Amino acid sequence: MAQREFWNFFRDAGASSFGGVPYTYEMLDRMRFMGMALPSLKTMTQAGGKLTPELHRKFAEWAGEHGKKFIVMYGQCEATARMGYLPAEKALEKYGSMGIAIPGGKFQLKDAEGRTITQPHVTGELVYEGRNVTMGYAECGADLAKGDERHGILATGDMAQLNEDGYYYIVGRKKRFLKIYGNRINLDELERLLKGSFPGLDLACGGVDDHLHIFLVEKGMASPYFPCGKGHGRGSQELHDRKDEA
Repeated sequence: MAQREFWNFFRDAGASSFGGVPYTYEMLDRMRFMGMALPSLKTMTQAGGKLTPELHRKFAEWAGEHGKKFIVMYGQCEATARMGYLPAEKALEKYGSMGIAIPGGKFQLKDAEGRTITQPHVTGELVYEGRNVTMGYAECGADLAKGDERHGILATGDMAQLNEDGYYYIVGRKKRFLKIYGNRINLDELERLLKGSFPGLDLACGGVDDHLHIFLVEKGMASPYFPCGKGHGRGSQELHDRKDEA
């Protein structure tokens, strides 16, 4: 998609749709995709991870203004790729959401004790139920005789919230948390917060308890932050200015 030849072929062939992962749409945004003339394009789909809400809104707005459909989807290979989707007509209104369950499927949220969460805006693990859930994994020939181990239920490992309208919002992965001075820090949420505060910034968060590591592509943003509030370079000052927000 980064090559001119791809888009020449797209126009010549009259292609009507394409799909991508979050990085695809980050790349398209930098390429000024929204300035391209693509009269045959009707539908854009996104899966393979969560878009930042800002980028989701940007593409949803562009699609709505140009008569295109932008559909965000949610899935895992253990459920034959698709469990949820955000209808195109809700793309802008519910930007940031991964949507609702596919026809025939069902979502629910579970707390740490396995109890179902019914109230809105409470984080729990997203659990899916449907006929498209895999039977399980076989590690040897004998495992093929085990039968259906999942019984149509898949604990996704994703942490999510439900709003008052029944739409789900992924907030992070179950295992992507650190304890920082006794506080649970969601690394996925932190990455989205930083990318939203510093548009165009490429980064990844990791670390171990009490030690958060932020990996940056742009060296100018990697200057150390000192407790006294003094650092070197524009990156440290911006991070200092926004430390309370983070």
